[in-house]
Amino acid sequence: MEIADTVAAFSEKFGVLFRPASPTEVATAAAAGIPESLLEFYREFEPNETGKEKTRFFPLDRVVAELTDFVPACHLSRYGYFAIAGTNHGDVYVVRPVDNQDYRKMPVYLFGHEVNFSRISKAQVEEFCTIAATGIPDFLSKAATGKLETNPFKI
Repeated sequence: MEIADTVAAFSEKFGVLFRPASPTEVATAAAAGIPESLLEFYREFEPNETGKEKTRFFPLDRVVAELTDFVPACHLSRYGYFAIAGTNHGDVYVVRPVDNQDYRKMPVYLFGHEVNFSRISKAQVEEFCTIAATGIPDFLSKAATGKLETNPFKI
């Protein structure tokens, strides 16, 4: 399935519209440290809001805010994780771009908000996550079809 079709399916299910991010939004996010590989997606597909459903895909301004203002993402960001979505329970879906990895193949991890990540080492962090999707398109597709994992402690 093409990324545009996947975005359209997510948009239809959750009532969230996507549009290209403005150059100003992209520049602000880049200055905040959002990697190019993630900005590539947002340049073409930025949600107009986080949504009101169980799964909320974040617009760029929220991705930036998650770096410093919201737990647990602000504690995970020091290890290279960037929150792209959240649940209505406060759990976050994050990516960890490495070496300009294509957003289509950038695993999406789910972390629970109950864990105090401010006191956990980088090596311990991965013990507390669930792999939710193989990339952003897979994440959107699973969310749209009701197959997205929402339990961060699934074993």
